[in-house]
Amino acid sequence: VAAWVKAPIVDALGLRRPRGLALVGSAVLGVSLWPWAHEIVVGLHDLGVNSISETQIQLVKKMLDQWRALPPWAVLIGMAMLPAACEELFFRGFLQGSLAQAMGRRLAVLLAALAFGVFHLFTTDGLAPERFLATTFLGLVLGWVFLASGSVWPGMLLHATHNGLLILLAYYQPL
Repeated sequence: VAAWVKAPIVDALGLRRPRGLALVGSAVLGVSLWPWAHEIVVGLHDLGVNSISETQIQLVKKMLDQWRALPPWAVLIGMAMLPAACEELFFRGFLQGSLAQAMGRRLAVLLAALAFGVFHLFTTDGLAPERFLATTFLGLVLGWVFLASGSVWPGMLLHATHNGLLILLAYYQPL
């Protein structure tokens, strides 16, 4: 789309060099935000919002067994780094950047975060409504990081660190 509208790719996707200590702060946020997201999911579960069936739990266990057949670095690249890069390029770089030009930066952060939350509702076999608030919260943080740093790179690092930590926790969870 950027090429179609003849927009420079660096600007259209937010690929500028980040400001200041944005990468350090993003890494710290990536390690420290998962308890907040987890508590949102647990709180929703306590309120009765839970779409995860026993069948889905068994599928996740089977997937974890398949992951464990691979080296952890391969799982991290495929399940943490690549999704983080693609999602940040789209949701923050392209979508939030485009919305900011059309309707202002704050509203763009909110709308891109809501879209990020809706995107994460969908699973391979249905909807997981308990994921919406947690991913929208993370989307707000990622949007703020993009806004503050002027670059998509810190958000990619935050997102990949967050995903990678959760994946490693699952990967090394005792059988």
